[in-house]
Amino acid sequence: MQASTLFQTIFLLPNCRKVRADCETVSKALRFYVKLNGIMEGMDVSKSMNVNEFDFLYDTSEETKTRFVSFIGDSMKRFDLAITSSNRFYGKMLVTDIQLGKTAIIGPDDLAAEGYLEYVFKLTEEEAEELTSFLEQVVGTVNFTDI
Repeated sequence: MQASTLFQTIFLLPNCRKVRADCETVSKALRFYVKLNGIMEGMDVSKSMNVNEFDFLYDTSEETKTRFVSFIGDSMKRFDLAITSSNRFYGKMLVTDIQLGKTAIIGPDDLAAEGYLEYVFKLTEEEAEELTSFLEQVVGTVNFTDI
């Protein structure tokens, strides 16, 4: 069986979000699938994959700027954030909660959306208000540069 078929099968499992999020789970699933189908163990799947097997929508590199910040608000919730500026996403920022490993593309419109930060970063309303007040100082206006 080709390695690409092996990976497609693993990543199409019903709980694909959980599988993708946890490399150890992917490794276990791969070993299980290899045993299940009688494929040789020890096969280096990564070397047998061919880049031409993917249909890239884009594949670019760019210089980015990342700010790491940690603060505690009145709710005593500690925020450890990585805020990345990029030329992509129309001027919005990539905001990563380092503790949770969750990332969201956030601009002023997202900060104004009720319940958005609570949903994305699993926060209480009070914690989301603190994060919003901080991010309002960091997140700038949205620029539509692709037009």
